[in-house]
Amino acid sequence: MTGGYRRGSWDEWLEQLEEEAGGTPSAALLDRIADRVLDKARLARGDSVVDLGAGHGLLAVKAARAVGPGGIVVAVDSDPGCLEELRRRCDTMKTRNVLAVDGRMEDLPLESRKHNAVVCRSALTYTENLDAAASEMFRVLAPGGRFSVFEPMAGEMAWKVDEGVSLEGFLRLERILSEEREPWPPDRERLRHAFDVEFGGVESLVVHYRVTFEGMSLEEVAGEYLHDLPDEMAALPVLRRRVTEDEVMSAVMAFARAASAGDVEGRLPCLFLWGVKNA
Repeated sequence: MTGGYRRGSWDEWLEQLEEEAGGTPSAALLDRIADRVLDKARLARGDSVVDLGAGHGLLAVKAARAVGPGGIVVAVDSDPGCLEELRRRCDTMKTRNVLAVDGRMEDLPLESRKHNAVVCRSALTYTENLDAAASEMFRVLAPGGRFSVFEPMAGEMAWKVDEGVSLEGFLRLERILSEEREPWPPDRERLRHAFDVEFGGVESLVVHYRVTFEGMSLEEVAGEYLHDLPDEMAALPVLRRRVTEDEVMSAVMAFARAASAGDVEGRLPCLFLWGVKNA
């Protein structure tokens, strides 16, 4: 039932998500999230900005417009396909002040104390070392520089199921995913602590977004759930460690039927975090 979904690199996974989101409320939501991240970074004309885990450049292109031709956005990603797509998009949009850089957020190939702002959207939860990433953000910022990040708290997703709908098999899969993926993703306290260690005056806001699948096909719902991440990080290969594929598909299709009918929806807490480098 999920034949329409690809499993591959981060670049392919992002491309699939963007194809599905284009022109939908999801795309508008991503735009609003990006705008809020950049607003908290307080970008000014002429600023030098670092975008960590830039992906296909949603934040980078918006930031490039904000800083103007006298500023620059250094878009860092470790996936070659993402960087290639980012460069292509910038060429198509004639965005000349974005520099795509191959690098890991735990060890940035950038000068210290140089940049006015660091931004990051939905990438820190995938870092191999959260403390190192926060430390690198602090290192590359000039005194008075700002950071602003957004991270969905995927491990804190809560499902609301209508009365009379039984999804015990699906909820069991949710528990298995939480156990098998531990300690990923980091919770809000873990993320906050990593930045409190480096920065002073860190501020945060948690926003709960409604997750609904009403009106989607069963294939779309099942595919979105089973391939929530690329490659072996996705739900399906993780669940296969402890459950047969037949059991997985039976539970997921029951969820898909209920979700498509509007009988179940999620609440996803998301963390906005921002602050200033004082020294």
